Amino acid sequence: MVDLHYLFKTILVLSVFSFSLIGYGQEIDTLDYRPITRETLENALGGGFIVDKIKGIELKLGGHLQADAIFDTHKTGSSVFFKPSQISLPSERYPRTLFSIMDSRLRFTASNTEEEFSGHLKMLLEFDFRNAGTAPRMRHAWLEIGNFGIGQTWSNIIDTDAFPNIILNNGGPNSFSVNRSLQFRYSFKVKEDQISIAVEDHAPQVTIPDSWDARQVFPNLTAAYKKNFGRNHLRLAVLLNPIDYNDEFNSENLKTLFGYAASLTGKMDFGRDNLKFHATYGSGNSGYMEDLNKTRNEAVVIDNKLKTVDLFSGWIFYEHLWSDRFSSIIGYGLNDLGKNSAETEDKINKTQMAICGFQYQPLNQFKVVFEGIYGHRENYATDEFGKLSGHDIRLQFTTLYVF
Repeated sequence: MVDLHYLFKTILVLSVFSFSLIGYGQEIDTLDYRPITRETLENALGGGFIVDKIKGIELKLGGHLQADAIFDTHKTGSSVFFKPSQISLPSERYPRTLFSIMDSRLRFTASNTEEEFSGHLKMLLEFDFRNAGTAPRMRHAWLEIGNFGIGQTWSNIIDTDAFPNIILNNGGPNSFSVNRSLQFRYSFKVKEDQISIAVEDHAPQVTIPDSWDARQVFPNLTAAYKKNFGRNHLRLAVLLNPIDYNDEFNSENLKTLFGYAASLTGKMDFGRDNLKFHATYGSGNSGYMEDLNKTRNEAVVIDNKLKTVDLFSGWIFYEHLWSDRFSSIIGYGLNDLGKNSAETEDKINKTQMAICGFQYQPLNQFKVVFEGIYGHRENYATDEFGKLSGHDIRLQFTTLYVF
């Protein structure tokens, strides 16, 4: 059973700490207030100190310090990053507390100020500390000049203007596409709308025998169209994922299997509230999904033939602003894999995730977050085990200081 005494003490300490910050924040003069959201953090918007300014190019140093206190009720293979696909089957009570600063980030940005350099220019170099021993890990190395972009950043199938406002490292939504890839991209506007096309790097995430060989020969192709309606928008994106391989019977005969996907995302404002949603259907695209990108379920071998695995992914989140500085959010995400995935080692059928969170920003550059997260994993039935399922409940307290 959960150690309620230990859990109570943990929550009490965190509560006292957060309320002390709230009291302190009320004594501070806070001008030029801008909310700290996941959208602004993931897109490296705002903040930063000007390091230099030469010939119309402004160089900034910025980032954020993030500290997490995490409590899980059941056993899971994931640690700080919450993945329903790694929940142990069947469910096993395993209370555990974790502390982490790994999702703190450091970034350098450069952009034109239109004083001397009038053309569009944007550079982003960003690191977090998710490697072993909290060593720096490259997140973004991206350059835009005019309509062209090159480097590593969010895949073009991702709607970067529709990040739900939840904790950065909670793994959610499980059905969110958060793939960062090396790519060449061309973007342009048609009136107020935007069209973008990209070729992207993507290693095949497949389950094959050791005698087979899968690799990338042809890059992935992505395209997106974003329709704006004032502060609201809809975005349609498509993906073509060539999976190139040789089997043991035709080692010199390269075969190409095509994965694909189409997604619809959007953001709708309702006064002080907003609704964000995402729906994707495809086959051979699970490597792009947050919860499934390590399960090697893009394609599996059935009857000595490689076949892509169907996947529906969707999520919806609703955020309510109680005041300028206090908000709450609730949402749900689902991954539903096709039956071909039953041939893989993990046998995952569905993963689900529900999140309820509260955020308070007492200072312009500082906020505290408390979230409750429920994750559920369900496997396909087998003759040996039947249908197995497992779940985990997580309580997470996070502080963020943006500089």
